[in-house]
Amino acid sequence: MYILEKIKRIPHALQFQYWKRMEKITSKLAPFQYDAIRYYRITGKKLDWKNPTNLSEKLLWLNRYHCTPLKVQCADKYRMKQYVADCGLDEINVPLIGVWDRVEDIDWDKLPNQFVLKTNHGCGTNIICKDKSRLDIEDAKRKLTDWLKIDFGKLYNEQHYKYIKPCVFAEQYLPALDLFQTDYKIQVVNGEPYCILICADRDKNGHAQLFSYDLQWNRVSLLNGEEETLDRQFDKPKNLSKMLDYARILSKPFPYVRVDFYEVDSKLYIGELTFTPYGNIMTYYKDEVLEDMGNKLILPEKYIQK
Repeated sequence: MYILEKIKRIPHALQFQYWKRMEKITSKLAPFQYDAIRYYRITGKKLDWKNPTNLSEKLLWLNRYHCTPLKVQCADKYRMKQYVADCGLDEINVPLIGVWDRVEDIDWDKLPNQFVLKTNHGCGTNIICKDKSRLDIEDAKRKLTDWLKIDFGKLYNEQHYKYIKPCVFAEQYLPALDLFQTDYKIQVVNGEPYCILICADRDKNGHAQLFSYDLQWNRVSLLNGEEETLDRQFDKPKNLSKMLDYARILSKPFPYVRVDFYEVDSKLYIGELTFTPYGNIMTYYKDEVLEDMGNKLILPEKYIQK
């Protein structure tokens, strides 16, 4: 997300002010106007609401017209765990330690020496604790308090975020799931995986290089400029077949979703379910790839959350 990448470079003391300023700016525009302006600014093309064709256009349509309660639940990083369990896949949830509606309710003494704190309603709002004795708890409290006040639904007018009740939750810290872990993002269109996006070589700010594979684990050139990196190969995940099967199960109720996985010591974990990657405008994919995915995506009947 462009705004998120920019904000991460700002000292935390100034980040909250920036968040609120962005909310104020975007909320002044009508949703349709905001999406059309942003789409034209990024792609140089006019957004066709009546006849969307490529994936970005159809994701913008889904964001505007198809906001179901289940989509809201699964965009919630805490409540998604229950959906995954309901699908019979609780084994791939990262173990939960605790959940709190308010930062003041966290009992820091009861937390283990290592853990990860997250808010459930946004992106990049994580605190990784590898040694509680070295954690600045007061700073962590300030960050979490600021993050809980952010309305992520206003930044890109992503409708489902508006209905998520913010909370803080703690997960078990898995060393291999640290910042530099490779993750596998499966693009799923109408319940069927389309391709696999690898995020690797993350820097200290979490920015990663992107690589694409087909479902048989062949390196393919789906991304802009990817021809230059086709000689870079990644080992086939041991759980590739499970990833694809689980992606089909988890995506079944949704026209589109990106299912993110990690593989840690041969064990599979789910990262998140993403419905609006990059605010719905994925310029890193080639135009013909976005057109092909868009052609395969069948839009449902309109459903607007009340």
